Amino acid sequence: MENKEALELANNLIRTRNTGIDNQISHWLDTTSFHQFYEEIEKSVIGQPELKLFLANIWHYLLCLRDGAPVNNNVLLAAPSGSGKTETYRALRAYFAKNIPGFPIYSFDTSQLTTTGFKGADASEILEPLALSGFQKAMGIVFLDEFDKKIMPSYATGRNDVNAEVQSNLLTIVEGAEVKVKKDIIVNTNRVMFVGMGSFDSFRKKREDVPVKIGFGANAEDKKVEHYAPITKEDMLEAGGTNEFIGRFPLVINYQKLTHEAFDKIIDKLVESLEISYGCELKVSQEMRAELYNMVDSKFGCRAFESQLRTLILREYMYALTEEKEDVLVVEIKDKATASHHWRYYTDDEITIMNQCCIEMAGEEAMDDGYDDFDKKTPFD
Repeated sequence: MENKEALELANNLIRTRNTGIDNQISHWLDTTSFHQFYEEIEKSVIGQPELKLFLANIWHYLLCLRDGAPVNNNVLLAAPSGSGKTETYRALRAYFAKNIPGFPIYSFDTSQLTTTGFKGADASEILEPLALSGFQKAMGIVFLDEFDKKIMPSYATGRNDVNAEVQSNLLTIVEGAEVKVKKDIIVNTNRVMFVGMGSFDSFRKKREDVPVKIGFGANAEDKKVEHYAPITKEDMLEAGGTNEFIGRFPLVINYQKLTHEAFDKIIDKLVESLEISYGCELKVSQEMRAELYNMVDSKFGCRAFESQLRTLILREYMYALTEEKEDVLVVEIKDKATASHHWRYYTDDEITIMNQCCIEMAGEEAMDDGYDDFDKKTPFD
């Protein structure tokens, strides 16, 4: 095949791919309400009122893509550790993989970015997945994780602020421009939405160290800024961000520290998931819940406790595998170091519900063929 023919074929494939995604976006917007979109993501991201604002910005971005309008939807997501920023990314990636297959959503760890002459990643590497996606005009949502780590100054021996140079390189990408990536591929970022996200814990710590005066001439009454108070653009500029760079993100959205009510919902959801995974009934004591609450209060959020619960359950599950089995394995977690288990039979109500499900699934004939013995089976058989 001649080079000219190969190039023409490649361009046709790219145009077809563009048209396909454009049609998918249009179809999704026509058949899905914003409320339905929000409800689906909220199942995974619990207890964050500003989630709706974040999703409204994504909705508007997709409308701009459909209508060919200018895109200006870059956003900074400041979320304390464990409050749900990573879960937001995961939920959106999973949602769009199902509803708009092929629409690029990915995350890039910006903490690995460095400047010329240093070991690390170049800013243009952020765009490599878009370069490989085959879109004639790049589109997609790129989450710039650990974004806050590149705003505060970082000095190398004999060099200026390295992070200032990284910001300058990032500026070209996020402002909407043609950027050369590997193999001399040009990616136009005019239709790409960038999400700069991070915990901003260093910013919060810096603010806490600076007293805020209350009233004229206040001295002894000086107060410190609350750790979880919203992060502002002013905070970022004071920390070392440049006006040009931070200004390319019109919107700043703050997630809040999880409340105990929200945390209870997260625990309940996790318990349900673990029950399904291990085929058991799981009971978490109030003492254990209190210990998990302390993880929130100590700025760890909910990130650490799944591993804690899973380890305790797995140990009891291991013991149960070698025992005489009854119908249901019950695991009880008293505290972070203590768990126990026992077996129980199905209750009459459980047997009735299971038999009814079998009737609905298999019909009356299946009941005659042996579902009378269904109550004798266990998840471990």
